[in-house]
Formats: sequence, structure tokens, C-alpha cells
Amino acid sequence: MAAAGAYKLIVGVDFGTTYTGVSFVLSTRAPKDVYVIRSWSGASRPSDNAWKTPSRIAYAEENPNHDKDQIGFDVTPGMTSYSWFKLLLDRAAERRFDDPDLRDIEGPGMLRLPRNKTAQQVCADFLRGIYQKTFEELNTRMLASVVNAMPIDFSFTVPAIWSDKAKADTIASARAAGFGSRPGDTITLITEPEAAAISVMKYLADDGNDQLQKGDSILIVDCGGGTIDLTGYDIERVVPELEFSELLVGEGGKCGSTHIDRRFHQWMSDTFGAAFDSVPFPKKGPGSKFMREFESIKVNFGSETVDQTYEIPLLLRGVQSCPNYDMEETMVKFSKRDLQEFFEPVVQNVIGLIEQQVAQANIEKGKSINKIILVGGFGDSRYLLDAVREWGRLNGNFEIICPVYPQAAIVIGASIRGLGGPGSQPRSRKCRRHYGFQLDLPYDEINDDKRHMYHNEYDRKRYTRGTMVWKIPMGCEIDENTLIKQHIKKPWFKGESLQFTLGLYSSSLDPPPKREEHPRVHKVGTIKVDLTDKDLKRFKRKWKVTQDRWVWQLEYEIQILFGQREGTLCFRAKCGDNFIGSTQIEYARE
Repeated sequence: MAAAGAYKLIVGVDFGTTYTGVSFVLSTRAPKDVYVIRSWSGASRPSDNAWKTPSRIAYAEENPNHDKDQIGFDVTPGMTSYSWFKLLLDRAAERRFDDPDLRDIEGPGMLRLPRNKTAQQVCADFLRGIYQKTFEELNTRMLASVVNAMPIDFSFTVPAIWSDKAKADTIASARAAGFGSRPGDTITLITEPEAAAISVMKYLADDGNDQLQKGDSILIVDCGGGTIDLTGYDIERVVPELEFSELLVGEGGKCGSTHIDRRFHQWMSDTFGAAFDSVPFPKKGPGSKFMREFESIKVNFGSETVDQTYEIPLLLRGVQSCPNYDMEETMVKFSKRDLQEFFEPVVQNVIGLIEQQVAQANIEKGKSINKIILVGGFGDSRYLLDAVREWGRLNGNFEIICPVYPQAAIVIGASIRGLGGPGSQPRSRKCRRHYGFQLDLPYDEINDDKRHMYHNEYDRKRYTRGTMVWKIPMGCEIDENTLIKQHIKKPWFKGESLQFTLGLYSSSLDPPPKREEHPRVHKVGTIKVDLTDKDLKRFKRKWKVTQDRWVWQLEYEIQILFGQREGTLCFRAKCGDNFIGSTQIEYARE
């Protein structure tokens, strides 16, 4: 039996755009023992056992009948509330498959923030409620004294397409909410498709039916409310233990099932004009009774066998005679064909992403993806599953699977990852972007623009500014030991600051641009190295005759670690065999 000090709790948190789930397991148990919270409280809960609770918050100061903030199912129709705020954590450059209308719904549209609060603050406020409810559940299932004595590893899921800044902001929101605040508690990140892959592949490998075999190439298609995320995996071994690696650079976009809601809202506005536009937001926005009725229709769409007309109650004032509105019953009416048109752009984006990944695997890796697994809340859509199966029938010999409880796959996988052990993470991953620095290099009269040339203060040689030096290429294998190094030389005069900066850049263009000013080069952030308290005797110096003073040649190495357990980039500076100063990054605004 393990010593008392060896015990810890693993808690998986799937913080989603539309719904959030929590799972947990004791570190000495097996993956099959992962427990998913299904006792979410709230008057608006549709059933006694819900896998997740809505990612929704209503502030007490905006709802006079409440003395504290409400989250999830405790937010009832008619309350002033906020949803989809997670999407605003990532404002990176638009991707090919992003919903082009997403930015238009900010502000007065469906994606709103309270006055004087940022997206990160709203995320923290919501997660604070999740943190409290998580401990309520833990203290119900175990002795409170035991929970208080054990450290907890919190494993948060994030979209694989998330920018480095968005990942860091997710951790910052979690910490502000209380996660990781107790002594010994930690927070790590895992991408949503990887969490789903761990959960589903463990299940397929252990079920005894040979559903997973060595040599399989699997595509995990995580269809959420805010994002669609795809990652492919090579199955390298199934017995005695599961072993797998990322197959190729994943793809995705902010084009999840909330796009269907936005298209429905646009149809309402186009059909009824001011009569719908003037309806107060609490009566038509996410979480309203109106949109809950639509959600019920959306979830079940695809299982019908006959044409039908759908009806949702909503009082619209000033509507003239209209076939889409029953004025006597105050019912909005739309057809199965209308609903199909709301779905189609999202479904076609999913299929387009699948096609791209299948082709990329074949061309770049000579691999044929043979299994496609749909997970996530929207992955449970019968309409989507049928569309993907039809595509698979027409385009190749694909096994297309929607596992039992696809909406729980990610949150279960988050806890399994925290358990560690064989099969709990891929052997290696693919770097999703090129990373590098804008460096001053020796001036080349033939290839360099004279406008970028200058003379170095230490050696008076000519250098050129703005050249990109890409240190790690997109698509290369990375693991927990992967790092990039950059040797830095800095002329320094006494009295000047010993705090130095270096910009870190990324690009998803292949091949990557050569110059920093290229529009497809994005600044990740500014790395800051502080040598204020370091002894300068280790560095060379020489007398600057023209200025009658000493100039030092500071030399050190910046290291950036990828694939760390924390899930974010880590930074450090080294001089010789010693790590020096303090190193951190200030992420650039997106």
C-alpha cells in the first residue's frame, strides 16, 4: 500500500465555450476509476445527471434578486448573463476555417462582456464558481480532512489551436479563480484533442475487441461549441501497453456549434427585422428560454425520419402577416430545410478540415488515416455523424466512430493524463508553428537592404536588423526535452540597465518569411532577462577610446523549453554552466 504522502488527487477540468465539465481520480487508482461530476445543481438543469454545466455566469450586481453570482445551471432564463467568453481569450490571427462573422457578434451582439471586465476576468469569475463546486463534490465523495491533506494536480484542457498567450491567460484565469492556490497544488494544460485521444484510445485498446491495432492512423475530431480541433495519431503499439505519437501538424478553427446559433439569430433578424432585434437580450441570447428551446431542437436534429416544422415560443411585437410566425400562439416557425441551412456551414467546415488532414497525412507522411473519431458536445450530433459517414463512404475506406458519451471524452482524458503511466500521453508531438527570433546578423552587401544596416558599438562591424532566424520548424517532433537556444551578445556600458529583452516570433506560413515585418510573422511576446544582481567579471570588456570608458561584451544563452508538463512555454537564461538572472515573457497583445 502506498505511503500517505504518495497520495494525491488528479482533477481534470474541461473548460469549454458552451459547457464545462470536471472529473477526478485518486493517483493510486486506474484510468477506469475516473469519476465525472454529474450532480451539477441548478433550476435550469434538464436532467438529474448532466455531464457538464453551461459555461455561463450572471453577476449579482446585475440581477437584483440574487445576493451572489450564479454560474452554470443556476443561471435561469431572464437573468442578465454572459456566455461564450472563453472565445475572447484567443484573439490570434484568423485561421482559414474560422467563422468569419465571429468578430461581428462582439459588443452588442451575442458575445458580450460586462462593463469594466476583461475576458480573462470573466473567465476567472466563472471558474471561481467551478472551483467551489468541485470542492463541494470532493468533500461529498471523500472525507473533507482527506481532501484538505492531499495535494491536487489540476489538468485543464485548452483548444490545440490556442495561441501561446491564450494558454497563459487560461492558466492565469484558473489561478485567479483559486485553482493551484493551496500548498502543493499544481495546474497543467492538455490540449482538448489529446485529452480525447487518451480517453478514447485507452477505451478502444482495453475493450478486448481489437478495435485498435498497431499501425492504425487515427484522426481525432473534437467538435466543440466554440472550436473544431483535429489531431492525428499513429498507433505504434497496443500491447502490452498503448504507445502512440502525433502524426502531423493538427488543424482547426473557431467554427464550432455556436456558429449554428449565430446563423439562427441572423435568420431571425433577416426574417423579422426590428421585431426581433428589439427583443431584450436576456429573452433571446444564450441561456434564454428561447435559445434553450432551439438547443433542444439542435441536439436532436438528424434523428427525425420525416419532414417537420419546428416551433419556438417568442413574443414578437409588430410582425405583419408572416408564414414563419403564428401571431395567435406567438410561435416562431421554421422548416427542416431552414435548420439544415443553419447546420451546413459548420458541417462543411468539419468535413473540409478532415479532408485537409487526410490529404496532408497521405502526402507528407505516406500514411492513410483509417479511423476517424468524433468527440466533443457537437461530436454527438446525429446530423454531423451522418454527414461525415456519407463523406467517408464516398471518399475511402474509413471507420468512423462516435464513442459512448463523446461529450465526456475530453474531461475523462484530462484526468487520465494526470495519472501518468503508459499510454497517458503521446510519445512525441508536432510543433504547430515555426518559432524564432528577429536577430541582428552580419551585414551582407549582396542580399541585405542597406536601410537595415548599422555599426555595432563593441566591434564596429556592420550588422543588419530585422532578419528572422527560425530556430524550430513547424511540424518537427517535440517532447518534454525539446528546447531552442539562442546565443546573445550585448555591448554594455556602465550605468546602463542590465535588463534586456528579446522578441519571440512565430509563423504558420510554410516556408516561413525571412523578414520580421512580413504580415504572417506574429510576435509571441518579449522575453525579459534581468542580470541586475549578477557579477560582470565573467564577461569580457575593453576600453572604448572614442568615449573614454569601458564597454562590456555580455554573452549569455536564452533557452525556450517546449513540451513541458505545464503545457506552456518555459524560459531561462544560461551563462556557461550556470543559469543566471530571472527570465520571463510578456506576451504580445493579439
